[in-house]
Amino acid sequence: MGGASFQVRGERVSPELIAVIVFDLTGDELFRVPLGPGEAPLVPLRDGFAVRAGAGVEVRTPSGSERLHTLSGGAQVVLPGQARH
Repeated sequence: MGGASFQVRGERVSPELIAVIVFDLTGDELFRVPLGPGEAPLVPLRDGFAVRAGAGVEVRTPSGSERLHTLSGGAQVVLPGQARH
């Protein structure tokens, strides 16, 4: 399963350092959504962020996570602009 790749000065960032940071309109940090190995951010939601995690899609909020959907077999999440050929 693919995921986002982040580089800093030509070196990969350690997976435990990757997070989605959500800010309000004044620039203050509202919360962080830590991402584990193999996880990728998908889309912001009202009070959290959808994350592709393993064989499913989860919603991550400051109070925890909830599985939205489990993908079966070789299914993958593809959003406009994220298609792989």
